[in-house]
Amino acid sequence: MHTKKNRIIFATLSIFALSTILLIPFGCGGGGDGDGTPADTTAPTVVSVSPSSDGTDIATNTSISVTFSEDMDPSTVNEGTITVSSSSGTLSASDDGPSSRNVTGTVSYANMIATFTPAADLAFATTFTVTVTTGVTDLAGNALAAAYVFMFSTGLEPDTTPPTVTGTTPDDGDEDLDLDTVVSATFSEPVDPSTLTSDNIEVRVRGYDLTELFYDTMGAFVLDTAGTTISFEPSDGLPRNAEYEVVLGTGITDMAGNPLASEFSWSFSTRPGAWGDPVQLYEADDDDPEHPQVGFDGSGRAHVLWSGGGEDIGGDYAYYAYSRRYNASKETVWGSKKTRTSVVGSWGSHTNPIVASNRVGTTVGVWRITDEDVYELFGSVFDGSWGDETQLSVYEETDSPYEVSVTVDVLGNALAGWYSYYDPDDEGPLESDAQTVVNWYSADNRAGTWGGAENISIDEGPGGAPPALAFDPDGNAVAVFENYTDYKMRARLAESGGGWSSTIMIISSDDLMYAEYPDIGADGNGNAVAVYQGHDGENYMICANRYEEGTGDNWDDSTEVVISNTDPYPNYCSEPDIAVDFTSGDAVAVWKEDWETSDFVVANLYDAESDTWKTPRDIATDTGVYPKVACDFAGNFFIYWYYEGTLYARTYRLGDQWSTSSFSDPQAVAEGLSGLGGNDVHLGVGPNGRAIMTWKDGYTIQANVFE
Repeated sequence: MHTKKNRIIFATLSIFALSTILLIPFGCGGGGDGDGTPADTTAPTVVSVSPSSDGTDIATNTSISVTFSEDMDPSTVNEGTITVSSSSGTLSASDDGPSSRNVTGTVSYANMIATFTPAADLAFATTFTVTVTTGVTDLAGNALAAAYVFMFSTGLEPDTTPPTVTGTTPDDGDEDLDLDTVVSATFSEPVDPSTLTSDNIEVRVRGYDLTELFYDTMGAFVLDTAGTTISFEPSDGLPRNAEYEVVLGTGITDMAGNPLASEFSWSFSTRPGAWGDPVQLYEADDDDPEHPQVGFDGSGRAHVLWSGGGEDIGGDYAYYAYSRRYNASKETVWGSKKTRTSVVGSWGSHTNPIVASNRVGTTVGVWRITDEDVYELFGSVFDGSWGDETQLSVYEETDSPYEVSVTVDVLGNALAGWYSYYDPDDEGPLESDAQTVVNWYSADNRAGTWGGAENISIDEGPGGAPPALAFDPDGNAVAVFENYTDYKMRARLAESGGGWSSTIMIISSDDLMYAEYPDIGADGNGNAVAVYQGHDGENYMICANRYEEGTGDNWDDSTEVVISNTDPYPNYCSEPDIAVDFTSGDAVAVWKEDWETSDFVVANLYDAESDTWKTPRDIATDTGVYPKVACDFAGNFFIYWYYEGTLYARTYRLGDQWSTSSFSDPQAVAEGLSGLGGNDVHLGVGPNGRAIMTWKDGYTIQANVFE
């Protein structure tokens, strides 16, 4: 129970306690936020920038960012406190000229990062200064201790201008140019060498790519050191009498990758060729050289082969095979005479050489080597020098080779063909023993070998005759030959390297009693055209038939076309020969027509596009015999014939009107000759239009070059 005295004591204590509480000071420590946290007096800093300070090659569409060390007062981060300026060049792609001023833009802020976004792309190749002023503060109002300044530079303006062709050699439309003309094109700026490929540069002849025709043996375009001019100088000169179109494709680019805006082309033509003066290749005192032959490779080199006197071997006078090489790039164009003096076993006398070359440099020579009454065939391949002789035929009583032919494909493979019989008494071919025989040479990277002799007429029984042979670009072969038992014209196909088809096709019709003396040529697509002499029981004529690649074994359903004169028929047609243009498949055939008063040299043109033959044309100004034809890859056909001691020649260019007046004027290649036979003269034509004719004249071998 409280007493009055107790109540007085309690009241006194309460008043003392209250006064004590009121005397206790608040905020012990002398100041602050009232919650015990110290006030923020630290100045903010810039911890990173983009682009980096002193950065180069910065994209012109970049934005500029500044990262601070702490949250900033957004109201202080604006276009007035963060500026971008330049004192040289223009500020943006839309500016007209230099001045010292700020770049127009907007500033945004979030998450301690301020971003300046220019209103337009910055100017190329310009140095910019970014300034962050002390006007920016943190949330406590602390400003940067000092303005922050950094610089960066934009990259060069990208090249978006396509290159152009500023000049060409020759000029567009130039005519009759020399063969050593350099073809060139100059660009407005350096071009990327890796784009100067055959896909983007073409030199066309009659629409066909020249480098493809020559399998790159002519050379290629090269780029000068400045990188602005490409030039093409063929290793053996431009093909003669040709119309050219040079096409530069849009795949050609400058160093920045900008292509030509459009395909560029220009055209020009080269001069025709002409025959020079005869050159003597060989002379002997008392032997009788014979059977000259010439073959060209793709680089303008040629080989002339013939047989001539050698020495007495075992009481018999042995003939040797001789050769001389022609190289237009050398100061002395004719090389020294090479002699085949090797003797294989008891074989001694080399006769009847045949030579063929392809356009990539492979030359094959085939000749007979004779021992008494036996003849065997040997072959050799030229690869810098003539290789060893290989026996191609195998002696049996029914196996002596006659009327040999040889052809070489672009891969270096060769095919030799002949017909064989045994005739010790010189009674002529025995039909019961005659065979059509071939032998393959497989190049195998120039370390090739000959195969075995193969009778390709065996399925038809006896009676095979001399074959005419041709290759297509893939190495597939076709042989055309007469069969002596029924006098029909046969054809047989083989895939590259051999493998003759089981079918032997009859390509002459039942309208003919005889079909003989064939010749054949093939184009670059594998099509072949054959010509031969036909006799229907009353008239002699020249017939033609065509094999089309991809049609199986069909030769126009065994229906030949008579291409010689028929209204009226001549007394006699003979000596057919044909050359086929590699690119178009067009062909020219020549032959001799005997009329009552004289012999005429006649030609006809096959047009592959329309699959028709034109009208026969008499191309000799007078009479003539031994006509032959060959062609180059520019579509020029060379025709020669012989008449009364003179060898004549004319040329015809595809695309010209088919008339006698469209041929070049007849030119005498050699004069004063006597007793020239059909096997005493031969013509070889190089792919670029150079030609060599070689012939026998007495005890000499002569040659003339068409330049």
